[in-house]
Amino acid sequence: MGKFDVPGGRIKPGQHFKDSLLREIKEETGLDVEIKNPFHVDEWSLIINNEQTQIVATFFECITKSDKVNLSKDHKYFLWIKPEDYKNYNLITNLKNAFETYLKIIN
Repeated sequence: MGKFDVPGGRIKPGQHFKDSLLREIKEETGLDVEIKNPFHVDEWSLIINNEQTQIVATFFECITKSDKVNLSKDHKYFLWIKPEDYKNYNLITNLKNAFETYLKIIN
């Protein structure tokens, strides 16, 4: 099993970033969410299709009324975790940074 991440993706041309987030979450998990406040911004680079790509990510707190996940075919696993337990899971580095920021805000 690889590292865990949260739903996300690219913003389509002409699409508002919040609409993009709602779309990506729905496509990847089947969930409808309410987007709350952003709490962390991070930046990193990686190689996509043999090309160096710069990623800028904004992490938002989101609220869902259902915990029934319907994963897209692109994903194999999902977890619901408590923010304070994030160190117990194999997460991408930037997601660890987001959890640390979130915990500082809520505590």
